[in-house]
Amino acid sequence: MATFALPESLSALSVAELATLEAEAVQAFDEVTKIDPDTLTDTNVADMETLAGAIQTIRTEAAARVTAAQARRERAAAAAALVTLSTETPEPEGDDDEDKEEDADEDSGDAPPEPTQEAAVTGPVITASVPSVRNTRRAPVVRPKTTNATILAAADVPGFASGSQIEDVYGLTKAFSARAGALPRTYMPETYIRSGVATIERPYDEELSDKNRDVDPFELFEKAAQESRLPGGSLTASGGWCAPSETLYDLCVTESMDGLISLPEITITRGGIRFTRGPAFSDIYANAGFFQTEAQAIAGTPKPCVEIACPPFDEVRLDVSGICVKAPILTNAGYPELVRRWIEGTLVAQAHKESAEVINRMVATAGAAQTLSNGAGSGFDLLTGLEWVATSQKYKYRAPLNLSMEVILPFWAKQVLKADLGLRKGQTAAVSDAELAAHFSARGLAVQYVYDWQALVVNTAALGCVAAPPANIQALIYPAGAFVKGVADVISLDAIYDSTNIQQNMYTAAFAESGFLVANRCYDACLVQVPTCILGSTGGDVTACILPGLDA
Repeated sequence: MATFALPESLSALSVAELATLEAEAVQAFDEVTKIDPDTLTDTNVADMETLAGAIQTIRTEAAARVTAAQARRERAAAAAALVTLSTETPEPEGDDDEDKEEDADEDSGDAPPEPTQEAAVTGPVITASVPSVRNTRRAPVVRPKTTNATILAAADVPGFASGSQIEDVYGLTKAFSARAGALPRTYMPETYIRSGVATIERPYDEELSDKNRDVDPFELFEKAAQESRLPGGSLTASGGWCAPSETLYDLCVTESMDGLISLPEITITRGGIRFTRGPAFSDIYANAGFFQTEAQAIAGTPKPCVEIACPPFDEVRLDVSGICVKAPILTNAGYPELVRRWIEGTLVAQAHKESAEVINRMVATAGAAQTLSNGAGSGFDLLTGLEWVATSQKYKYRAPLNLSMEVILPFWAKQVLKADLGLRKGQTAAVSDAELAAHFSARGLAVQYVYDWQALVVNTAALGCVAAPPANIQALIYPAGAFVKGVADVISLDAIYDSTNIQQNMYTAAFAESGFLVANRCYDACLVQVPTCILGSTGGDVTACILPGLDA
């Protein structure tokens, strides 16, 4: 029989080497399976179990490598889209007189005309512009187009045709400035004008909308939370739910849209949704069925029946998430880039604040945090603790054995876990993201790392650039699809003229709001925590028994 040994670490192997290693393990497994079942020994079965586990570990590592490579390609494509390469001579686009007049209307102010480049380009050129203090126009940047949401210009926005598509947030903020520039600039008593700028239409899926009044809310939840809708058909294969909020405002300057919570989404059109979680399985289990002896049957002993009671209904209403930015009229005229920068940054900031609000509502359903610690370091304690919680929840619901469990962790916890696991292995090199992901994936856990929960706070006065980590790492864990986010399908964006503000030379540069809700459709969520501890303890260091998921 061919011998096989799984290397202590797979991080140094390439994808091709992993494929070769998997083939060797499968060959060794096949040789064991050729043994006559009647002559199998305990050693043979143990070999089969060891080989099966090794094959699963190799496949998990290979899948994590593929996912990481895809993520790198997407990041590279996004970075490449920010740079304009040209090897051709720019061609004039016709009579520039009208274009210049339109540019002057759009960029109100007295900025000098832009320089033009008429010399032929003889080789690849990378162009970059540095904005001056006064009103230098920023050229639109080519960015990857998304199909997740559509931004459509409202009527009467200078420089934009009614209903035309606005490609990105830079164009959106330009529309805000143009619309505000067309509002009255003199005081008009008791006047309030709210002018539309654009609408953002979320992708509409008839199957995930409550527009049909006969729709069953629970059926909506079920469809939205089906893992089969994800690329690869599972959470661990796809990397998470498709969340429009991550691509709705996909342009930023220094900040980013990374680290937002991702949940399955349904469209809400009537202000809220009512649903019932139904009876708890623990109640059904406690009252279901009966056993009776022959003697009891002969004696005519009554057979107990359980009576079905109507379950209570929960109602979740849409709440409002929005922005409101006021700007001095003169600032918009003389320094429009500053106004645009504030609007861009505000859109991203509100996305993170809404993400934090969603997470806080999810955490509130879980109750007080339970500590899972054996004193062996954050890596061991969290991984084994979460796996034990997942096992406990499966027992609670008698759920499918392969039920995926979702885990929400603060982004900084990733660095703590990698450092602790690295010490356990005696590594001087950093543990890779793929290796850490494989640890979770092998345990049936799909992890999201978020910015907007247990956020690090940098105390510049005390620690300079370094943030002190919290004493504990908290994790929210729940069966896949336990939470669903409801959203309004259209977001309106406006510029507002208000006579009261005009008296102070101010106007509302941007106003937007949309509805959202968070529904816990079924299953319970658990909030757990482990001490923040980079220890690297190994089996040889343990001096007392360790039980999974228990306090030290």
